[in-house]
Amino acid sequence: MRKSLSRKRKNRRCRGKRAESPRYRIDHLTTDGLRDPQLFVRRGEELEQILDTISSRRSPVFVNGFTGSGKTCLISMVKRELRKNNGQRLKLAEVDSLNLDPDALVRIIAKRLKIRVRDGGAMEMLTELKRKLDPDNTNVIIVDEASDITQLDDREKGRVAATLRSLINLRSDDGRRLCSVIMTGLPESVRSPGTLEELAAVCETLRERLLGCRVTLELLTFKQAEEYVRKYLKFAGVNPNKITKAGINEIYERAKGNPRAINEVLLQIIKYLPKRARVPELDADFVRRAVGARPKLEIPEFRHLSPHKVRVLRTIAKYQPSGIRVPELAEELRHAGVPTSRSSVSGTVKELMEMGYVVREPSGKTHRVKLTDTGRRILL
Repeated sequence: MRKSLSRKRKNRRCRGKRAESPRYRIDHLTTDGLRDPQLFVRRGEELEQILDTISSRRSPVFVNGFTGSGKTCLISMVKRELRKNNGQRLKLAEVDSLNLDPDALVRIIAKRLKIRVRDGGAMEMLTELKRKLDPDNTNVIIVDEASDITQLDDREKGRVAATLRSLINLRSDDGRRLCSVIMTGLPESVRSPGTLEELAAVCETLRERLLGCRVTLELLTFKQAEEYVRKYLKFAGVNPNKITKAGINEIYERAKGNPRAINEVLLQIIKYLPKRARVPELDADFVRRAVGARPKLEIPEFRHLSPHKVRVLRTIAKYQPSGIRVPELAEELRHAGVPTSRSSVSGTVKELMEMGYVVREPSGKTHRVKLTDTGRRILL
């Protein structure tokens, strides 16, 4: 009798929890890109071009685009396809460009490829890495934000360029290329001179190789944006037929075709939807009410953040590139005189993740909070 009563109470509790769950999903992004590959919008042949370059072991790939243009999502789709096609044969190493000290770069790559090399100079470790890399594996190295190379002095730039050239040129005894290199960064128009020009000054060979396969992500066209908005709404649990052409046009005009800005507008729309009533028609007026009096967006901008979020971001920025755990972040804020708790800091971090300013990355049995590309551009 007692068991049946306890089971009933447990079922009631479970029903209550289900009733309290949010009606709409907004967790479409992970630290590794899109949660659902169905959300990916093909803009052309970029994905196929990258996969073909890797499978044929030709020149490395350079993916560039403005902040929020979809570089991370494109790379996440590349990794999904590689895992699907290569299985256990895929060996993947991802490196943040903030670690672009040549010795550290090679050391991190070896560690993430699960190859043990003796500690030493970059070239010595590369020689050992060459001996231990299996040519039958698909070895892929991703260098995130390679455009940060432009911030180095001439001497360091030369060392990094030479290391990258040697990495790209690693070949087995029978002449097969041992690894494929993918580099992401801002387009050259953002910096003067651009990344390739900076590298060419010290390494013309590397420039030629980088020109072998270049993918530049432009802003979405209206048709692509419309496809993405409908996919997003379907993922969130909203009937995509509820949004009108005028509503999509209002979103597109506000975001200027920038995928990350479209995400921000859609997030505000989802949060504005009534929780219990039927979903109304999502026309231009509804979009304006959901977004409020905020100006039209090109990318998520720093000035829209509250002073508390700014303080949290500035504290996280002090711990780049290693990141900081949420309990340590809360403690740091308290030492700075900010009245807060671990739960409120965790909530703020979650909101900043949704805005695209920070990510949480696994670190052992816990997670560390780090700045994203957008956060770094603003604060570093």
